[in-house]
Amino acid sequence: MDNFVKSLVSDILINKISSTEWSSSSESHATDDELISRRKKTRISDYTETIVNQYTDVEFREHFRWPNEEIAEKSSQNFEKKKGLKYVIAAIDGSHIPIRKPVKQKDDFVNRKGFHSILIQRIVQENLKFIDVTVGEPGSLHDARMLRKSRFYRRAVSNTNSLFYGKYKLLGDSAYPRLNWLIPPYKDNGFLSEDERDFNYKQSATRIVVEHAFGLLKGRFRRLTKFDNLKHRMISKCVMAACVLHNICLEDNDGGMDLIEKTQ
Repeated sequence: MDNFVKSLVSDILINKISSTEWSSSSESHATDDELISRRKKTRISDYTETIVNQYTDVEFREHFRWPNEEIAEKSSQNFEKKKGLKYVIAAIDGSHIPIRKPVKQKDDFVNRKGFHSILIQRIVQENLKFIDVTVGEPGSLHDARMLRKSRFYRRAVSNTNSLFYGKYKLLGDSAYPRLNWLIPPYKDNGFLSEDERDFNYKQSATRIVVEHAFGLLKGRFRRLTKFDNLKHRMISKCVMAACVLHNICLEDNDGGMDLIEKTQ
C-alpha cells in the first residue's frame, strides 16, 4: 500500500500542482546548490494544503458511489449471509476525529468524551468501501442531528425509492431514529422480548462492518488520530481525501485487515 499511495501522490504532484515552486520557471534558472537548498527545506506537510485544495467537495464525492440496483442486490445477499438479515445494503455510523482546541466556538467541539473533535458520518458496504461520507460538524453534535443536517439525508428523504429501490435498508446504532430506510436496534428498556434481543444481536453483528472500515481507515492514515495546526476546513478535506484513498486501496485489492484498530 505504501508504494501505491506514494505513486498516487507523485501523480497528483505532477499532474495537479504544476504551478508550485518545484515546477516554476524560476527553477530553470536556479543553480544546483539553490535547488538542493530549497528541497531540503521542503516537507510533505508544506504541500498538503496545496494538494488537497486541488479537489472540490463535488470531486471528492465522485469517489463515493451509491450502488445501482444490481450492486445493491449483491450487497444485500452478502449482508444476509452474515446473520440472516434481509434487504440490508449498508451500515451508517458517526465517529470523532480528534483536533486541537479551536480558537473560536471551542465549546461546540467538545464531545461527550470530553475532548475536542469534528465528526465523520460514513455509510459503508459489506466490502468496507465508503459509499457516502460527511465530515466537519462539531464534536458536540449528536449522530442523529448530524444525519438530519447531512446532504445524504436530504437525498434519502426526497428520493427514497431511487436510493433504496423500494425495499433496501441501512443499519445504524441506537443513536439513530427508526425510519423506513434506516433500522437501529430495539431500545433496551429492560423488557425486550427474546425475538427483539435476537434481532439486536444480529443487527449489531451485521453492522460491525462500519466500525471495521473506520478502524482500517485510521490504521492506514495515522494522522486521523490527531490533527495539529490545520484549520477546521482543511482537516475536513484531509479526512475526505483519506476516505478516497481508502476506497482506492480496496479497489487495488489491498485489504489491509491487519491495520484495523478499535474505533473511538
